[in-house]
Amino acid sequence: MRHGQPHRDNSFDFLRVVGAMLVFGSHHYALQGRPEPMVGSLTTLGGLGVAIFFSISGYLISISWLRDPHVGRFALRRLARIVPGLAVVVAACAVILGALVTTLPLEEYFQHPGVWQYFRNIVMFPVYSLPGVFESNPYPRAVNGSLWTLPLEFFLYFAILPVIVGVRRATWILPVSALVLAAVGWWWMASGAPARVVWGTDVRYVCLLAPYFCMGSFWALEGVSAQRLSLGKAALGVAAMGVVSGLALYLVAVVVIPYATLAVGLRSIPVVRRIGRWGDFSYGLYIYAFPMQQLTLWWLGPQAGDALLFGASLGLTLACAVLSW
Repeated sequence: MRHGQPHRDNSFDFLRVVGAMLVFGSHHYALQGRPEPMVGSLTTLGGLGVAIFFSISGYLISISWLRDPHVGRFALRRLARIVPGLAVVVAACAVILGALVTTLPLEEYFQHPGVWQYFRNIVMFPVYSLPGVFESNPYPRAVNGSLWTLPLEFFLYFAILPVIVGVRRATWILPVSALVLAAVGWWWMASGAPARVVWGTDVRYVCLLAPYFCMGSFWALEGVSAQRLSLGKAALGVAAMGVVSGLALYLVAVVVIPYATLAVGLRSIPVVRRIGRWGDFSYGLYIYAFPMQQLTLWWLGPQAGDALLFGASLGLTLACAVLSW
């Protein structure tokens, strides 16, 4: 499902794949118990990928509402975008992958309440483990750690609606809210204050990711176009991120990353724009990568080496993503 320009006229499909691959590359290290590559002192590669996703989502969701401001149809589109693919990956992990990998006898595995609790992921309540699954992996027991962002994104789909309706003439509220949320999130993480988990999601990460969604929505309400977003200004903004640190870095990033994402995404770039002609596989890449990477590690072991582990898990993930689409 697409909002805004058709895929042949923009580069959003390409950017979504870039975001998914940044998360994939980051998890390649994390799931082996190694430090994830960092983007300066800002975040991990995976964190940057998720920020790109949220920037695009904020923009496209707002465009969708502006074109058809009907709550029922809006909700159905959002559910159709997320839930079918999510339901399949959750069922496949619980029934097929779990049965293959678990250390428990199959009868005991399927009678274990943890298997059926795992299906709570379909209603976007994150449950990360299955009984006896991936217990000896370097990052043990986690089946699909990527699912934690879906409840947050789904919440933002609907939380943004009253804002869109109410601030059409005061769009400045969105960037101000984004900067305030980012400042709160930075302070919360830097101070070492305890996490607060709501609906299985760490609220600190809500504060750090929701600002990108807000900024994407802001640009949608401003009626932004490729002509209005300069690639040169985006490059200068990225350069500015390299010379600031601490709270200033987070605040600059909240402005620059959505700006740069849309400056590229709204353009019809030859070759790049063709990446979506067979379908948008980015969601499948995102939701299948983590379990396929864990499965590859369980099967081949960390000693197999980076090239084989990366290639084998990417091949499995791509196959699942295509079938999911």
